Amino acid sequence: MTSLTEETDAEFNAMRVVYQALEALDDDARSRVLKYIIARLQVVDAAPGPPEVDVPTSEEAAIEGGGTSAEVRIISGARRRYTA
Repeated sequence: MTSLTEETDAEFNAMRVVYQALEALDDDARSRVLKYIIARLQVVDAAPGPPEVDVPTSEEAAIEGGGTSAEVRIISGARRRYTA
């Protein structure tokens, strides 16, 4: 069984490699490559929008991490949907 950290690291590394590979291509080439990969891997949830990142509120993080809201607020901020 892999840990959440290992899964997150593997996912981040995959995104980094894909980004680096696509960065040098023109828009048409990027589109062709992405369409091919999506079809080849049979990706069903390939939404055209930017990814959303879910950030926990300070209260949720305090409950999960055992810290106080004030301590965690400095680190995590409020829960918001961020798009990259």
